[in-house]
This record gives sequence, structure tokens and C-alpha cells, in this order.
Amino acid sequence: MAMPRLFLNILLTSQLTVFLPSEAQKQTPPPHTSSLSCPAYPGVPGIPGHNGLPGRDGRDGHDGVTGPKGEKGHPGGIGVQGPPGDVGPAGPKGEIGESGDAGSNSVISHLLAEIQQLKARQANLEKAASFRVFQKAGDKYLVSNGVLGSFDEGLKFCSNVGATLVMPRNDVENQALSKFIVGASYGFLGATDRKTEGVWVDLNDEPLTYLDWHSGEPNSGGNGIEDCIATTTSGPWVDITCDANIVIICEI
Repeated sequence: MAMPRLFLNILLTSQLTVFLPSEAQKQTPPPHTSSLSCPAYPGVPGIPGHNGLPGRDGRDGHDGVTGPKGEKGHPGGIGVQGPPGDVGPAGPKGEIGESGDAGSNSVISHLLAEIQQLKARQANLEKAASFRVFQKAGDKYLVSNGVLGSFDEGLKFCSNVGATLVMPRNDVENQALSKFIVGASYGFLGATDRKTEGVWVDLNDEPLTYLDWHSGEPNSGGNGIEDCIATTTSGPWVDITCDANIVIICEI
């Protein structure tokens, strides 16, 4: 009986010895690892793994919930024109209008006008040729039969033959007139200052735009009764009494 009891005591003593250090190890703080631990050698890195499959693109997701309707916006400014609308359908065809007057042919009209001018020139030439003497002066003919008379008699004579008492309007006509006087010193012109002294007007009561007075003229002869004009063989004019008996020269 002594041997089994001894064996049992030894077994219990050994278990107690092993247990106590374990309990003490839990309560005693461990020493500093810096002085007791040794650096570990890193292991060799492993081979990289294969790439994984691509993720989803999101197209298989569900649509979101529609949000609430917004408030009505403010009306636009007055008078602002909107974009043009679509072209509407074509309207019904209108009635045919009345035919217009036929236009005149411009070429024919121009030719007719030239013919009329030629006829007028021919008529004037024939009329001038009916006088004893005639001469072309610019755009007019100077004509005379050598008749003498007063200013008023000259007006009547020229009117009866379809002409007017001569009245030069420029130097060309005035020089031609001075050379036309043959066998006389003076010839009446178609202008007077009967209505207003010193204001010389033509047979249409229009002021003269061309004047060629002789030096010292007009002078009214000192008595204020020289209300008519006479041309001279030298060209310049003189005032003269309208009752003078001088050559009558007409113009066509």
C-alpha cells in the first residue's frame, strides 16, 4: 500500500508545479521586447494572382423614381415674338386680272420723234427761204424783207409771217445779227422797259439774261422816252424811241 500512495503523491506534486508557473505568467508583466526579441527574416513574396473578372457596367440597374412636378414658370415679356410657325397650306388661286395696255415700242417712238423734228426744221427752213434775206444763227433763222417800221409795226409784221421780233440770247446770235443788217444802221430787238423804267424784259415779260449795251447806254435820250432797244452794225445795243422807223428783223 506504501508504493501506490507514494506514486500518487509524486503525480500530484508534478501537476501542481506545472500549473503554478502558468498562473504566475498571466499576472507578471512581460519584459521589454526590445531587449529580448530578435528581428524576424521576411519571407519570400509569393507569385501575384490572376486578375479578377470585370465588374458590372450598371446597365442592368433599375430606373430611379420620377421626382415631383415643378412649379409653373413666370410668363415671358409682353411683345416678345416667338419662333416662326410651320408654313401653312397654300391658299386658293386668285382670279386672272385684266390685260394691261400694250406698251409702245421705244425704238419706234424715238424714230417718230426724230421725224417730227426733221419736219419742223424743214418747215422753218421753207419759211425762212420765203424771205428776201435769211441767215442761220445758232438754233434759229434771222429773216427780213427790208421792211421799215416802228416797234409795234414790227411785232405785227413778224407775227403775221409766223415769226417773232428778233431777240439775241448770246454772243453767237448777237454777232450774226449785227452782220445781218444790210442797208440800215439799226434794227429793233424784241424787248422794252415800257412797264418799269430801267427794267428790260422780253416779249414774254421775262427779265433779259443776256445784255450787250453800247458804252453809255441805255441813257433814255435825256428825255426818258427811249423804251425800246436797237442793235447796230457793230453789235452793241442802244436804247431808242419805240416810234423810230427802222428795219424790221424777225426770227424763226
